Amino acid sequence: MTFLKWHIEVLTQLIKKDFKVKYKSTLLGYLWSLGTPLIMALIFDIAFRHVMRIDMENYSVFLISGLFAWQWISNSLNGACWAFLSNMSLIKKLIFPKFYIPLSLVFIDGIHFALSIPIISLFLFIHDLPPFYWNWLYQIPIVFVLQMLICYGLSLVISSVNMLLRDIERLTALAVMLMMYLTPILYPLELVPDDFAMYFSLNPLLYLIESWHDIFLRGELHFDNIGYISISALFSLFIGIYSYKLISPKFAELG
Repeated sequence: MTFLKWHIEVLTQLIKKDFKVKYKSTLLGYLWSLGTPLIMALIFDIAFRHVMRIDMENYSVFLISGLFAWQWISNSLNGACWAFLSNMSLIKKLIFPKFYIPLSLVFIDGIHFALSIPIISLFLFIHDLPPFYWNWLYQIPIVFVLQMLICYGLSLVISSVNMLLRDIERLTALAVMLMMYLTPILYPLELVPDDFAMYFSLNPLLYLIESWHDIFLRGELHFDNIGYISISALFSLFIGIYSYKLISPKFAELG
């Protein structure tokens, strides 16, 4: 087996294993990954549009397009906390690239996001919006890859540091929840007061979620946003690789 084929086989086997573990003894399987954002969108739609009276056209589509993308981030980061710890038997017994473990989790959630795109198209169709843009053929892959790199870099940091400090799990859950409300997922960016706009602009995930909104709602992709997302992806990978290289030699004794 060639070097490249061996690496592909290792990653493929990890993905298969994580798929089986994730949906073991569940009735609906991966449908939960589609149902959860839909239920959340329904709740937030009632709360924000009907109770708090947010006046925004096609608010349901806005919600769905952001929530599916956010679920990928949320599941990847929260799942990363125990990525290495839950695979200590493999880490201690086998010789393979350990950094593939969090990558397999990120990849699985990326697949779930890809499977959600037809659902988003259906919502677009229901709201009399174009259910498909030809621009998606290059727009979606660009943002998809960048989001995967961001999620992978951050997952490497979280999974590695959690080997040293188990508090990371709780801090990650808190940070993910806070970032959801500080990112324009539930509300349009236009509603953010000017006094806070500068602080919101420091949030790297803002540009990622806004890019998904632009793609699905308008078939547009602003390349200044892509620039910000690319910088975030490179930075995430840098700190992820650094954390992994620093801590991974101690995995066996820390686990």
